[in-house]
Amino acid sequence: MRSLALCALCALWGACGAEPDLEHPSWRYIHAAIVVPNCATSGCHSTLSETHGYDFQTRDAAYATFKFGYDIRPLLRGLSPKDYRMPPDQPLPEADIRLIERWYDDQNPDN
Repeated sequence: MRSLALCALCALWGACGAEPDLEHPSWRYIHAAIVVPNCATSGCHSTLSETHGYDFQTRDAAYATFKFGYDIRPLLRGLSPKDYRMPPDQPLPEADIRLIERWYDDQNPDN
């Protein structure tokens, strides 16, 4: 019994440090690593400010916007109808934009 618990603990510990799948990124990774630190900030799309009515603080609220409400890709590249680029203070790194684009190409899995 003790060895079984030790094996389970080792398996969980190994999974915590696993590298993200960059070919098919998960929404969980994109939200935590890209959206929250860059978009769900004070004065932007946090629960308190909800700029333009968008709240990206929680994973589910952000997912609903990205999946059903608005295709964010043109905003990330500065190709929106009014040439807005998000985030406005500093563009995301190209690698982050590509991850989000791959997530869209994978048909927006909620994983």
